[in-house]
Amino acid sequence: MKTPIRCIFTFFLTIAASACQYKQEARLPNEPAVSNSKTGAELVSQKLAGDASALQSLNLKEIYTALSAAKNPAEMNQQLDKLEVYALGKDYVENSSVNRLEPMRLILQYYNFGLIRLQELKADAGQISIRLKKYTEILKSGCDENLKKCQNIEYFRMDHRSRRVILMMVEELDQKIGACTDSTCGQKIKEYYDDLALAFDVNNLTRDAEMEFLYIKRAREYGLLFKSGKDFAQNADFFHRHGLVFENIISHYPADQKSTRFSDFVKAFKPWNYSRLDADPFPFGIQKMFSFAASEFLYSSADNSLNPDFKAAIVSSQDQDDKAGRSFLHSLQDLQADQSSKAIFKNLNFNVDAYQDASGMSEYFFMIDRLYRGHLGREEVSSIWQGSKKDQKALSDTLNFYIRVEFIKMIVLTNKYMLGYLSQTDIPNDILFEQVIQK
Repeated sequence: MKTPIRCIFTFFLTIAASACQYKQEARLPNEPAVSNSKTGAELVSQKLAGDASALQSLNLKEIYTALSAAKNPAEMNQQLDKLEVYALGKDYVENSSVNRLEPMRLILQYYNFGLIRLQELKADAGQISIRLKKYTEILKSGCDENLKKCQNIEYFRMDHRSRRVILMMVEELDQKIGACTDSTCGQKIKEYYDDLALAFDVNNLTRDAEMEFLYIKRAREYGLLFKSGKDFAQNADFFHRHGLVFENIISHYPADQKSTRFSDFVKAFKPWNYSRLDADPFPFGIQKMFSFAASEFLYSSADNSLNPDFKAAIVSSQDQDDKAGRSFLHSLQDLQADQSSKAIFKNLNFNVDAYQDASGMSEYFFMIDRLYRGHLGREEVSSIWQGSKKDQKALSDTLNFYIRVEFIKMIVLTNKYMLGYLSQTDIPNDILFEQVIQK
């Protein structure tokens, strides 16, 4: 699978070591620029050639006033219909004799302004989608599969709102990807990054916080799409560069616990599944994503209880054995079922009723268990501690319980081993004793 995002790779890798400097727009997001050249009645006197003569019939000042005053989608669509034949028409956009003239610049500005307002007025998604489809077609006219030779990029650069409209296209695809369950999902993800690359290009390669978030949101899926492709061997370098872009962005991305979309992004990444013992198919930024989850989303914002996803990860870690052996819960259950260990529990007056299942296990248990078994390192455990309630007594009690169980497990295992070893009748006792001492 060929990639169209070379320009994004180059840009983000170039600024990898730089601080965040986002583009500041002088105008309000949806405020059309005030023309410093011919406007209004002056259009009539401007000498136009060919198809440009039709523009003379447009009263652009009146159209913009109507766009600004529109109170519902119907009124907005009425004005957009007047502009669309010019703003998105090939006869005008691709006509070199008119596409850089002042009337066309104003038409593009007003069309973008109206389309953005149409979304703000909560127009029917189908109405917006039809206009965005036409916008996409003219935007990508002449583009090859790598998004090169796009002949209309300069036209759309004439208005800074073009970037916002293209991001509307990206967001529409994002919703479709989220609901996708068939074989078209991969193509939608590719189109998502195609459109994002075009927004970046139209934005004159200027870094932008909104585009950065949209880039990282589907980065894992896009990376896995690379890996699943039959041409992955030829695209391995792009896969690696894509991963580096993702790492670069999240390394400075401001975590916002109150942002629903950011919390959804972290949740979708499934950071609690991270383990140093298991290879991840998309091994980029996973420690940072774990840090986001541990420091910002350990608890539910509603009642300050453990985050349901985190709780599920604790239960899952105990329900399954792994490369480190039997899980702590399974080991404890094995000990309780073993007749030889029951006396040890009784003699130590050791009550383990609170750990009959994983439901009673806390964030402090997860820290200790995952560190002890090698799934997490000190950095990840420190992130959990920093994001926790920092209950030192709970941590101490949990650690004490964990050590006592492991100690009993080692006693039982040693007893069984020694019993089996010393029961060998084919070895003389003096030699057997010597071998035990040496071992």
